[in-house]
Amino acid sequence: MIVGSWAVFAFLLGAVPVGPILARYLADVALQSEGSRNTGATNVARVVGWKAGAVTLLADILKGAVGAGGALWLSGSADAAWLCGVLAVLGHCYTPYLHWRGGKGVATSLGVLVVTATPVALSTWGVWFATVALTRRSSVGALCALPTVVGLTAWWATDQVGWAMLLAVVVLVRHRDNITRLLSGTEHGLERPT
Repeated sequence: MIVGSWAVFAFLLGAVPVGPILARYLADVALQSEGSRNTGATNVARVVGWKAGAVTLLADILKGAVGAGGALWLSGSADAAWLCGVLAVLGHCYTPYLHWRGGKGVATSLGVLVVTATPVALSTWGVWFATVALTRRSSVGALCALPTVVGLTAWWATDQVGWAMLLAVVVLVRHRDNITRLLSGTEHGLERPT
């Protein structure tokens, strides 16, 4: 019962649209109408500035970490932690506060991994960072990180690989428009799109 209540909380916490709130408060901007129109940290950095982007990134990571960490603390179960973490990511991606349209789930997924599979989180962040540094495209970093998450979880905690695959599928689905733009050569870089 307690874990079930926490699962609902994790979803609603994940759904809090930090990026749009900061963009409205700091710059009086509707984030979904600017830049790439995404609600995540990369677009906040493009539209509002890197400091606001960094705050958004940290907050989105914390949403996943709190969702998963609270479940782990309450139940002692890795499966409960993964479940509530995935629900936090789904809340972020499909937030009821913005008519079920949210972010891509990358930062919130990282927060989940910090709690459930810390070595995987560190390695995945390294892959994301290196890829973004080379390509200047956050989406490419995310797409390269996904197989890292699944592969390293399969090696580090075989019994949890199903959860890692579910997390990866959610993020992959949220990047389908990015994949289309990458294939057509029109994907946004880190700079503000024109």
